[in-house]
Amino acid sequence: MSLVWDVLYLFGLVLGFPVLLYRMMTQRKYRSGILERLGGVPRRTGARECFWVHGVSVGEVLASRTLITGFHERHPDWDVVVSTTTDTGYQAARRTFSDCLVIRYPLDFSLLVSRSLSRIRPSLIVLMELELWPNFVRIASGRGVPVVIANGRLSERSYRMQRTFRLLPAASYGHVRRICAQTDSYARRFEDLGVPSDRIVVTGSLKYDAVAPGGKGPADLRGDLGLADDEKLLVAGSTAPGEEEILLDVYARVKEEFPRLRLAIVPRHPERFEEVASIIGRRGFEVLRRSDGGAKDAGSDAVILGETMGELLRFYASASVVFVGKSLIAPGGGQSIIEPASLGKPVVFGRHVSNFRETRDLLLAREAAVEVADAEGLRGALERLLADETLAADMGRRARRAVEEARGATQLTLDVIEDILAPRAKSV
Repeated sequence: MSLVWDVLYLFGLVLGFPVLLYRMMTQRKYRSGILERLGGVPRRTGARECFWVHGVSVGEVLASRTLITGFHERHPDWDVVVSTTTDTGYQAARRTFSDCLVIRYPLDFSLLVSRSLSRIRPSLIVLMELELWPNFVRIASGRGVPVVIANGRLSERSYRMQRTFRLLPAASYGHVRRICAQTDSYARRFEDLGVPSDRIVVTGSLKYDAVAPGGKGPADLRGDLGLADDEKLLVAGSTAPGEEEILLDVYARVKEEFPRLRLAIVPRHPERFEEVASIIGRRGFEVLRRSDGGAKDAGSDAVILGETMGELLRFYASASVVFVGKSLIAPGGGQSIIEPASLGKPVVFGRHVSNFRETRDLLLAREAAVEVADAEGLRGALERLLADETLAADMGRRARRAVEEARGATQLTLDVIEDILAPRAKSV
């Protein structure tokens, strides 16, 4: 099977080589960590056992925090290695896990996978959500390394695709020891794809555990940004192309009724910072860059651009109302609604939140968030929440309570891992 996958990958690489070469020449993210992705990861030294956790990008990396902390408390004599795929994920992992070895996940060619596994020598591998590459799981399992999927999710789109090509994912699932699914519906989808039910455990989502309990978030930025006490702040987090224009137009209209309202935009991808700054300027607004330290003499109409890494939570903590982006324009998929909800903020998002469907359903059922279809819906939601502080505060309290009640996945996932490690401990 490794040969089959290698041939398929090579065929795809040849077909896409001109595009890939152009992107490597023009975009740094396609060149970053290329040697590690080719199997040249640092060689782990010593004879300690090793816990390897992989998260493809920022969300998965941050969701693994409580799992890694909990595992280290139970097994302080183990090394921990964290791998990731994207540049932003790698930077987040380096910041979050400064005492761990952080590496790039190898491309799924059998030779490269084998080289990485030989250098890291893992004793246990946890893949966050569903980063399931066939050569990686087959070779790891063949070496006697148990592979666990934590925070497992299977979107409707992925589910339909895997049902169409059922034999291909089935071969990979056969090498996975346990799947810790976020919900019953995800568990049923995994089972329908051929995963034995005794290998699936519903644990809930680790992302609820990853946020600070009791709404204890980071310090806000209001003082740094020079906001007056009577100014309200709308934070648009993780925005995607096409959304900034809509937000700025809506902001201009809402500000007519609420002149003390300010807007902060935090784009999802760092490479769009300059593009978004230009969009703000073209819409006639002054741009206040967070990286400039928060100019106190900026005009009251200045739009704040959050282009500093790792501060999205601080922006959310500063907000009167939060809009979570990548949700207003199809295909979207949404970004995490959990963080602002855990801080007790009234949250607004668009309809395209398939990546966070469960959280969306949870919050809407509790009347703890607002879903909108378009610019007019966004304008109406913002005006209601800004005009009625009691409504906004009650919504924020319900959101925080919903997140608190959904916590607990970490301990359940760790218990699953302990069950897998138990036979190893007895044999030592």
